[in-house]
Amino acid sequence: MDVKNWFHKGKLSLNAEDCWMRHALNKDIPRLRKLVNTCYEKLAECGMNYTGATQNEALTKQRLDESPAFILGSGEQWIGTISLYENIGPTGHRCLGISQLGVVPSEQHYGYGEVLMRFAHQAAMELGFDFLLLDTALPAHHLVAFYEKRGFVKVGEVQWPEKTYRSGFFEKVVDRSKHHTLNWDHRILGANYFHAKSLAHLCTELGYPSSEEEMNSRLDFHLNDHSNARCFVVERFNLESQSSRTKESQVGHVSKCKVQVCGFLTAEKRHLIHCTPFMEVGSLVVSKSHRNSGIGGQLLACAEEWASDLGLEKVLLRSNVSRFHAHAFYENKGYKKQSQSFKFSKDIPLPNLISEHY
Repeated sequence: MDVKNWFHKGKLSLNAEDCWMRHALNKDIPRLRKLVNTCYEKLAECGMNYTGATQNEALTKQRLDESPAFILGSGEQWIGTISLYENIGPTGHRCLGISQLGVVPSEQHYGYGEVLMRFAHQAAMELGFDFLLLDTALPAHHLVAFYEKRGFVKVGEVQWPEKTYRSGFFEKVVDRSKHHTLNWDHRILGANYFHAKSLAHLCTELGYPSSEEEMNSRLDFHLNDHSNARCFVVERFNLESQSSRTKESQVGHVSKCKVQVCGFLTAEKRHLIHCTPFMEVGSLVVSKSHRNSGIGGQLLACAEEWASDLGLEKVLLRSNVSRFHAHAFYENKGYKKQSQSFKFSKDIPLPNLISEHY
């Protein structure tokens, strides 16, 4: 089976928000061209003249004729895209090549890039490829880090004609012991007010009693100043009843699954007079029943990726001296213990808001 004929399932439910992936068709070319342009516009603004940033409909059709493209969407919205093709890499291995992988800027940092990578991994497994291959601009350090974190290794470099940057070839061995299915059970996304009750419960579980009303008020900062502060949440889906459903109810009705918030992370860009700006993780909480499942590491990766996009070179976090397991977790993720300090606080009386005029 070749790459063009592999994916024939039409829409495929990916999570509780009814995300789907499907083949891009010739009738999609105008909208696909706009999607690719949008996915690559930030790279173009940084001086990297990726073809995807400016390609027209004729080139989009030519690329679609050469290798199949797939669209990731939710409802009527198109979120991202990826193209797959057979290639021989610099190492001489027969590889499943990845090209024009992109997620629209407004949906980045929510795990959709990981969705597309898992899609490529599953395609490689089912088509019998032992390696994945892609190339990207070496100055795009956040993209290089994204791929390296997922097991890709640089195996060569190339200077494509008329490009303002050198590109690196990155190859990855397809791990057949870990079959990545497209129906996994959680995703990371930006928090909204509907998450307030769950976030309050998680804070209370950690030892910081909070009410839904208090959490709504605290979320104001992270939702209204999105350029400097964000709150990422992990939604987990209860798919236990899936096997008992009829064939009809399994297709496109995953949204009926119960959604549980099992973790969150808050982060903000800090500007202090005595040091260069940095990213600070204010809270990282994973429910007791979902710890040691990789969720905490994925949340940290979101903060680190956002910091990189903002041009920040350091992520800082604080942890209570008694949380030894948390310390080991952070050190395992590459964080270094720098100091111990005391926290001082003082209650400040609120001004009397009762009018003295009778």
